[in-house]
Amino acid sequence: MKPSAENLVFFFIFVGMRLAKNKLVATIIFTFSGIHALLAQSAFVPTGSETYHFIDRFEIKNGQLSDSLHTSVKPYRRDQIVALMNELDSTVNWSPKDEFNKSYLLSDNFDFTKSSEAGSNKTFPLLRSLYTEKPFMLSYYDENFEVYANPVFDFNVGITSSTIGSKSIYTNTRGAEIRGSIAKKIGFYTLVTENQTRLPYYIDQRVDSTKSLPGIGFLKGFGVNGYDYLLARGYVTFSAIKFINFQFGHDRNFIGNGIRSMILSDFAREYLFLKVNTQVWKFNYQNMFMELFNGTSFSGGSSLVGKKYAAHHHISINIAKNFNLGLSETIIFSRSDSVGTSGFDFNYLNPIIFYRSVEQNLNSSDNAMVGLDFKWNFLRHFSFYGQVLLDEFVISELRSGSGWWANKFGLQGGIKYIDIANISNLDLQLETNYGRPFLYTHFKVSQNFSHYGQQLAHPLGANFYEMLGVVRYQPLNRLSIKASIAYSVTGLDTAGINLGQNIFKNYNTRYQEYGNRTGQGDKTTITYIDFYLSYMLKHNLFLWSSATLRSANSVSGLNNAYETWISLGVRLNFQQKMFLF
Repeated sequence: MKPSAENLVFFFIFVGMRLAKNKLVATIIFTFSGIHALLAQSAFVPTGSETYHFIDRFEIKNGQLSDSLHTSVKPYRRDQIVALMNELDSTVNWSPKDEFNKSYLLSDNFDFTKSSEAGSNKTFPLLRSLYTEKPFMLSYYDENFEVYANPVFDFNVGITSSTIGSKSIYTNTRGAEIRGSIAKKIGFYTLVTENQTRLPYYIDQRVDSTKSLPGIGFLKGFGVNGYDYLLARGYVTFSAIKFINFQFGHDRNFIGNGIRSMILSDFAREYLFLKVNTQVWKFNYQNMFMELFNGTSFSGGSSLVGKKYAAHHHISINIAKNFNLGLSETIIFSRSDSVGTSGFDFNYLNPIIFYRSVEQNLNSSDNAMVGLDFKWNFLRHFSFYGQVLLDEFVISELRSGSGWWANKFGLQGGIKYIDIANISNLDLQLETNYGRPFLYTHFKVSQNFSHYGQQLAHPLGANFYEMLGVVRYQPLNRLSIKASIAYSVTGLDTAGINLGQNIFKNYNTRYQEYGNRTGQGDKTTITYIDFYLSYMLKHNLFLWSSATLRSANSVSGLNNAYETWISLGVRLNFQQKMFLF
């Protein structure tokens, strides 16, 4: 007997509950499981993909914001990308490279366009079932079932030289990704890779310090100064009505339009979450309920990693045809019963209430933050964007200029300039970020803004300011050049004194109440310069090379470092990995 859409939904609900083994997930999913009219579903484009820069260009040059795709909420759904492509103004003088990129996006999102130039493999008859559609090694689709599968790999080698010494570096990533839908009602995606890597010295030092590798979970040593890890992401999606989409699984998320995000970034490893996204008219409203890990299990620790939770909501509004404003609120909290088991506080499940009022009514001391983000596109060449994050704040203390420790806030400002001096596909992005001492910290260390020993927002933590610049040039359809530079100043703790940079410390151990200034402590200046060249041989198959320099100079001299490295690699269906800090 052919299963109904409703039965398929409840099957995935049951599987999700079994996989999660968590009353939080079971309750949340069951709350939204009364579904009868489901709609076509979509996978998401992983953050870090070249797609995100293409979307920026198209939207800025189009001269009007899209109501289908709010760019401050990432990752993007594939059906939203196709909708944006269909909204583009045909009277705009798109460059040949823009037309190529548009064709790439339509092909890459074949699920919603059925746009492909590939056919059966006539050269090798035994391989006729492979790459019948350009973006996929294996594909099958009819009105009830779609599935697309691809191999994934990233092989690169290089050499690094530093004040410590020299060594070879490499990455060996192999895996597969699968996406598809059932009866156009339920979407699914999974990515699994096995990885071995040896990285530059400054990353080794960070691993030694934080017991975690940025973006990675469980980590094992491999060979000499190498790491071995398994990367897995996966989720299911479905919709209750046309305007409301649900996503449940493990992945990363990002809020904002910058290189960094002061509100929520994709720097940390993936986490379990349920996302409810409501898109109506010019509004996009997102609720997310997350299960996070407090600590790490580096090198095979046998004890369970402690859990904590987060509730986040963000509303994005297209106020004018070229101006978008976003407001967000985040609560980080942990609870324990009589036997020390952490649990979710269901008071935070309300999708529209002001979280701060819930916190006060509970008489709790949860970590609450509010944020604002904006974007203004103008003259079909520019986009001005920014963020403001308030952790704790008292206006009278700020006006006094006394450097009160609890005036904890973060700022971001940036601009994108496409087709510089009317040179097609030559683009510039400039950005500055600022984080006060003790930002993201809490007196209950399990409630700091982190996951698995990694920052959930800015990789420098707190007590810093930085300037970033990225120049991109696409001289040929398949050739891309990118130059990145980051200049940051941060104040590191000295002699065990908590001066506000390390977000994993209890802020009650702070050195002083007043007189706190950004950059206090062992003032350290970090310069990072990277040149990256890539050529797309086939769809999502890139040959690339990079040359990078990083230097750190501290007042004490204890944190001085200098390192350069070069790499050459090939990657398929995988995003460029940068450790830009």
